Amino acid sequence: MSSLQDADDREFRRMQREENRAAARGDAPARPATPTPVPARPVPTAPVRSAPAAPTRPSAVAPTPTPASPKFTPEPSVDTSGGPPFRIVDELPAEGSGRRIPEQRAQLIAFAKANTGKWIEYRSTPEDPIKTPSYFANNVRAGKCGFDPKGSFEAVTSGKCPYIRYVGTNRGELK
Repeated sequence: MSSLQDADDREFRRMQREENRAAARGDAPARPATPTPVPARPVPTAPVRSAPAAPTRPSAVAPTPTPASPKFTPEPSVDTSGGPPFRIVDELPAEGSGRRIPEQRAQLIAFAKANTGKWIEYRSTPEDPIKTPSYFANNVRAGKCGFDPKGSFEAVTSGKCPYIRYVGTNRGELK
């Protein structure tokens, strides 16, 4: 168990950190890093046993005021210009209007379909970076990233390269 002086010192350092963070955000001016003297409290040398404590009056020493914690106001994630965040549309967006696959991957898919059943080595490039070969192969097998429908492509990894092949949509297209 630490002494009251240690606890006071820790509390003072915590308050300084909060003030410095608030100053960095621009909420309040920063205070100097030099500690203000904390009045020393007598530390009992032996445990004192006494009767149950009666309600006491507040001490004459006022605690140092703690800075008010800044109010957190989250940034709005929707347009707050007055309109609602929803609207009625006449038609749904076209299929595939989401994230576009890189042109190089589209060429790979077309090449694989033209060479049904043949394994093709695929290397990562700056135009189409892949996270890891196994991650890429898992996405191919799952029918993601343009390799849809699921089951129409097979993928394996060997070393640092994934290998894919097109097997068709019903597996009967394989030559």
